[in-house]
Amino acid sequence: MNRLTLNAHKTLLILLQIISTSLFIVWAIYFSLGQALDIPLFHLDGAYQTASSLFRLSEGQFPGRDFQPYLGIGVTYLLFPAYWFAGNTIAASQFSAFLVTTLVGTFVIAVVWQLVFQLRNFITAILVGGLIYSLTVVFIKAFGFHLPQEIAYAFEPGNSLRLVRAFAPYFAVTFFYNLLTSIADIRLRISLYAMLTGLLLLWSNDFAIPTAGMFGVLILHHAIHGGYFTWQRALAYSFFTAVFWLLLLAIGTAGHGFSFFTYNFIDVVKDQWWYFGPYEAKARIFGLTDLYKIFDSKVTYASLLLIAIIFRAVWLRQLEALLLAWLGCVLFLGGLLPSVGGHVGGYHSAFVFWAVITTILLLLNGVWIFAMRRVSSGSPRGRMIVMFAIVIQLACVAKWQHVHYKDLKQANQADLSLMYVESLGGYLPREFSDYVDFSLMQGNLDIVEEYWGIFSAINRSFPDWQVDSVIHSLGRMRDQATQTVDDADLVITTRYRLSRDWQPWNLSQNYWFYDELFKKWEVVGYSPTTVIWSKTDNHREFDPIPCTVDAVAKTIRLNVLRSGFYRVVLDYELSTKKRRLLMFQNNISFAPDAKGYISVDPAGSSVIYPVYISSLNSSELNTKVVGGTQEELLLHRCEASSIPNISSEVLHVPGTIVNDFFWYYQSDVYLVRGQDAPVQFFGTDDSSWINGIGRNHAGFFLPNTREVNQGFVKGRIVKMQDGTMRRITDIVKGGNYYSVFLDGQPLDAKSVGLPSTFTLVTE
Repeated sequence: MNRLTLNAHKTLLILLQIISTSLFIVWAIYFSLGQALDIPLFHLDGAYQTASSLFRLSEGQFPGRDFQPYLGIGVTYLLFPAYWFAGNTIAASQFSAFLVTTLVGTFVIAVVWQLVFQLRNFITAILVGGLIYSLTVVFIKAFGFHLPQEIAYAFEPGNSLRLVRAFAPYFAVTFFYNLLTSIADIRLRISLYAMLTGLLLLWSNDFAIPTAGMFGVLILHHAIHGGYFTWQRALAYSFFTAVFWLLLLAIGTAGHGFSFFTYNFIDVVKDQWWYFGPYEAKARIFGLTDLYKIFDSKVTYASLLLIAIIFRAVWLRQLEALLLAWLGCVLFLGGLLPSVGGHVGGYHSAFVFWAVITTILLLLNGVWIFAMRRVSSGSPRGRMIVMFAIVIQLACVAKWQHVHYKDLKQANQADLSLMYVESLGGYLPREFSDYVDFSLMQGNLDIVEEYWGIFSAINRSFPDWQVDSVIHSLGRMRDQATQTVDDADLVITTRYRLSRDWQPWNLSQNYWFYDELFKKWEVVGYSPTTVIWSKTDNHREFDPIPCTVDAVAKTIRLNVLRSGFYRVVLDYELSTKKRRLLMFQNNISFAPDAKGYISVDPAGSSVIYPVYISSLNSSELNTKVVGGTQEELLLHRCEASSIPNISSEVLHVPGTIVNDFFWYYQSDVYLVRGQDAPVQFFGTDDSSWINGIGRNHAGFFLPNTREVNQGFVKGRIVKMQDGTMRRITDIVKGGNYYSVFLDGQPLDAKSVGLPSTFTLVTE
């Protein structure tokens, strides 16, 4: 082939790469726009926490100085450009989160592809990664199947953008492999090493330190084997890393890096261990001997693969094999850090995804080698065939995505149950109409939202506390939040019907927030998802209730005359300095594995928390020391008082049903549950109910009909399908639902059958 023909092939190849890249970007944009059409309603986690930081940046605020981003500095700034260009709204934030997740997911696949297939042309790897990613999404949406959790992790932002947080090591590998190692000037190379390491240290709390630390090890290994290591260069690298890190930290925080550092590494580190669940011993690392707990079947497989990859790297002595092993090590450490600092479960998703992708691509590598022997991929003809195939497939998925987006948009426009909210940039259910109008009219007031949500997004307003939600008011930030609430005109909290699991947990774990509301505030209205509070001049007094502690049995007893909610002040002490979880029973918090208990600060000495007493026989409340023994706990003194009946949407009696039990919310997670059906209906199976049978209390519910009212009354005996018989101790009516409470322990839902089959025993 002559030089002219080669140049023509090269020019055509570049043109095809440009076309392919453009088609992939078009697909990614339309895919992300489709995800942003519907405004998220579930404000407790995820979308609004991401949006809060982006809104603050767009208003000229800086991390550390004005707010504390829960994602970390690097991730927040990475999301910002797409958010800005898409319009600075909640919909723009959704668009940005999905677009960046899409691009990062593609990048991740491309990096592993490049290392496995040993391709120096990273553009080709990116296009292959984009093709794999886009085809996967299109097949999910077109045929309605669900991805396994280990893979779905990379195709949605999720609650906290875990894939994007894990982007740092892939970014480091790409620059190291494709750019830095080819620079001949050693001084320039070391300077770029230092700049990149400084940038990595600002990425995210879980992956910044492991990535930067392991990158230093990688540089050391490469310098020693490359023959350019000296102690002077090592010191220069360390010094300039620190300089670049401090410089970037100062720029990113407007000179308030110390505030950012103290919040994340003092306030958060101190409290997140005991504050967030799960709370079972099997999910906690109390010491080195508990590290085995992180190795479930998925992490075990990924770890075994990592060991094999390390041996492969040692055997082959190839840079690509080494970098693939390095990636696995960093991702494992990035999951280990929060697992030790918090809880086991979910934090090794990036590591498991790396293992899945690596396994698939290693298998494909053999097929690739065989196929390319028939059509030489190294020849211009072979490369041209591959690129034409990529262009055709990307053109197809881009066109399909464009049509699909138009269909989704037209469906929303034609849906009379939806309304477009310009200030949010997307569609809300029409039942939010009054709340949107209210939010626009009250925009000049000082409003505090328990979780930064729709009201704040409409008015682009922020409370005078530096975090996005009450759950991130950790450490000293609680004092700032308390003062902010006291100065507010209105407070907005979560409504029970939005999440029957997490609203009671939130009330229990953050009673310091609600205690002031119950004393000085009153409920003045509701949105479909929130409760609106206004200050009242008539401050409520809590009637004192006798409370005693049993120092031997480690229990608390309230001397109550009726069922209801009570406020407990308990002085306690944990005699050990070892890691422990301290749990106090309150019969309210039944979020996954809380089981009617709250978690309190093991290093603390006093706590105020709410409890629910359902009958005179259940006024004794237990305690648990998870990871230790009851002997380590000392109970000193308790006080108790009754909590007024505020609202069932705030203080909801456990085991009772609200009138809109089947009210729906729009899930933040689309691809796992089906993008074409984003509305998820509440059924009778959750952390409180299974087939209408109470999980955490002895009871069940039936339709609130005349026949049920006449038959299922207090004192009657109910017979279940398996012959179990229980006496009715109480009845609570909730709109269309009729809650029946029984004596004894919770029923076995698998054995007793459905409530509709229960009969009454004639005595």
